[in-house]
Amino acid sequence: MTDADVAIVGFGIIGAVLARCLADRGAAVVVLDAGSPMTSRAGSHLRNLPISPADPGYLNDLVSVHLRRATVGSAPTSAMAAARTTNLLGGMGVLWNCVVPRLVTQERWPGIADGEWDRLHRRAEDLLRVAPSPTGQRQSSVISALGGAEPAPIAFDGLQWTGPAEIAPDVEVVPHRAVRKLIRRGDRVIAAETVDIATSKPHTVTADNFVIAAGGLRTPALLWTSGIGRGLPVGHYLTDHPLSYAQVMLDDFPAGDPDPVAIVPMSDDHPFHGVLLTDSHGSPLLEGIDERRVLSLYWYTATEQRRDNRLVFTEAPTDLFGLPRPTFEYTFTAHDEAKRADTLAAVTAAGKQIGAFVPTGKPRRLTAGNSMHVMGTTRIGTDGIDSVTDGYGLVWGMENLYLGGTGLIPTATATNPTLAAAAIAVRTAEHLG
Repeated sequence: MTDADVAIVGFGIIGAVLARCLADRGAAVVVLDAGSPMTSRAGSHLRNLPISPADPGYLNDLVSVHLRRATVGSAPTSAMAAARTTNLLGGMGVLWNCVVPRLVTQERWPGIADGEWDRLHRRAEDLLRVAPSPTGQRQSSVISALGGAEPAPIAFDGLQWTGPAEIAPDVEVVPHRAVRKLIRRGDRVIAAETVDIATSKPHTVTADNFVIAAGGLRTPALLWTSGIGRGLPVGHYLTDHPLSYAQVMLDDFPAGDPDPVAIVPMSDDHPFHGVLLTDSHGSPLLEGIDERRVLSLYWYTATEQRRDNRLVFTEAPTDLFGLPRPTFEYTFTAHDEAKRADTLAAVTAAGKQIGAFVPTGKPRRLTAGNSMHVMGTTRIGTDGIDSVTDGYGLVWGMENLYLGGTGLIPTATATNPTLAAAAIAVRTAEHLG
């Protein structure tokens, strides 16, 4: 393929942020994505399909169908059994719930000053087209009933939900292009070996710089299979934020009432991050219930970070794209278990303040991985002992290989990490540009 200034692997939210920022700075960018497009505008959010707002359960069904089990062979007692990947072009960026809160101060990596975090967050919010969720009767009722709740910042401009295509509509994206290996010469990546998923035809892609933004599982898998980062903690410090979940029934509401989307931010008095929205994902409903009256409560908490929590790769088995599928070595400490119990108690108390629990949605702790937020596996840091990249996403020991995504988050967080990963991607693009 024609040489590019920057080749980006992965057209999810973070790959799109990188592509947009670099293109805006004049770089010739090509984006490689192994997935299949689901929409006429490749990489557009599935919420933008005309049928989605008309049929409330349609999107939930689509999401469930396109989430694929990530792990193989992990012991049930030490697995992140609910971890999922997707094979769609745009990755989780076409499936996500578009809730994008900022990390609170105690969750931010201290290698970036607070003032810079704020600037990077603002730029990321502009790119993701973030605005407060609209307030309607259901939203007002929820916020009034639950102390500390507020309208959620969502990636929605009033007309379209933000997916990769909405962030970077004009960049060159090559679909069905699975990157199987990076070719290294000394401390530089000189090419990427790729395969066209549709035809099995191999291609070689060259560029001056490469950025891997293929998610917290596939990015370390590509490094491992390429023999890059040996000696670095690739796949280590695997982090999830444990999740407790419940569903309550809301009162009837007027036609046209916007769906509620609210958050309860993390604070010293509330060491959890709460997200409240109407969906039926993960819980079968009783026949005859209007799904728009079912409010789901997701309560997240942070866990202790440990090097021993990690992904383990071997040559086989591989996923659809030819990358090694991981097994997980992931356990909770006694401190983590205590926080999980506290989280369940907190979501139970919050639900009782709002309404009656749906019979199939009573409070419960969900299996590790249900957050869909894999963090830490390619973490940023200050040295190659406890991190994979420097503070700009450049892999230690490499001159032109950068990483992006939630895998770079090196801190214990309860808050959704998408905006933070986008902010770091902005910083990477500025450094590259």
